[in-house]
Amino acid sequence: MKKYLFIALAAAGMLSSCSSDDTVANESINPDLVPIKVGMGNIATAVTRGTGTVGANGNWNGEQVQVYMFEQGTVNLAQGDGGDIFNNAAFTTPTGTTGAGEWATYTGTKYYPASGNFDFWGYRAEDAVDPANIAIDPAAGTVTLPFVIDGSQDLMGAKAALTTGQEDLLTENGAKMANATRFYSAFAARKGVQPNMIFKHLLSRFTFEVKAGNADAADATNPVEITGIRVISKATGDLVINATAAAPAIEWSQAAAVALSLANVDATNAFSLAGNSDYDQIADALLVAPGESQYAIEIDMRQDKPGLTQPWTDTYATTITIPALDPTDPNYVATPVAEAGNSYKVKLIVYGLEEIKVETVLDAWKAYPETIDIDPDL
Repeated sequence: MKKYLFIALAAAGMLSSCSSDDTVANESINPDLVPIKVGMGNIATAVTRGTGTVGANGNWNGEQVQVYMFEQGTVNLAQGDGGDIFNNAAFTTPTGTTGAGEWATYTGTKYYPASGNFDFWGYRAEDAVDPANIAIDPAAGTVTLPFVIDGSQDLMGAKAALTTGQEDLLTENGAKMANATRFYSAFAARKGVQPNMIFKHLLSRFTFEVKAGNADAADATNPVEITGIRVISKATGDLVINATAAAPAIEWSQAAAVALSLANVDATNAFSLAGNSDYDQIADALLVAPGESQYAIEIDMRQDKPGLTQPWTDTYATTITIPALDPTDPNYVATPVAEAGNSYKVKLIVYGLEEIKVETVLDAWKAYPETIDIDPDL
């Protein structure tokens, strides 16, 4: 008896921009000694906690970010208190809505040097980056952070940049400074100019929703279960800080793609369609390398049925194609690719196992009018 399962899959694009404002503020103790504090402003998009995308309800939620402080225009680490000030320093973001006076936490207190201007860079990579492999090259003006993603880490990057309002605060002798470069510094901090980091997503995100296509798939006793979802994507590269760039960027070093698995969905933690009647989101999100118009996807399923010695299992393989926007949209392109910071919703329709019945019909014998003669002498 052969059994089969049909799946209809459609990918619908859903734009999701995400950013966060990181500010460095000051509290004057004396004209030359200014503490550095890293604050976190609201984030514009959604977060999924615990290996996933950052930014639920526009807020940080206790995530960890890493911060570098370099001499302006270089990757020479800023020095103070007898050593590096912020060298891949770990900060924990606040929880909930943030605003003035709410800061990321850092062990100890650091101060601006009495002179000098500095750049602030930040990134978030969870465990995708091994700190032992980070390479700072002052001659090239780069910091290279090799990474390997598994589909659960949300790579983000940021560099502090002046806002228009901050430029207005940078005055000297009562006049606005032309082409001011005295930021970020003790001088700028005393004028109320605080480094402002806008964290941006560097990967593309897929979320998955599933709906039972018939009653059999949603059967309360023997439903279809999804035991794995994998998307084929590049996974290895470098997160690069370039002293002359406006933000960190990814350079993919792996041409061949690998299978990235949706976290928390496996044979032990299967997603059941029991009682399912409308689209339900599966687990968290899967984060992949941007830049592709199509991604291969594999979906593992199983269903138990009376008479089977063990549950039926199968893998459905197909392709996710990034959908084009409406032709009237100013961002329309005929063949779109997944973009960093965009989230795409993938909808699955799953049908239960159907028994194949083969009907056999016995036709009456008919006499053939000619005989078949076999004669050894002929």
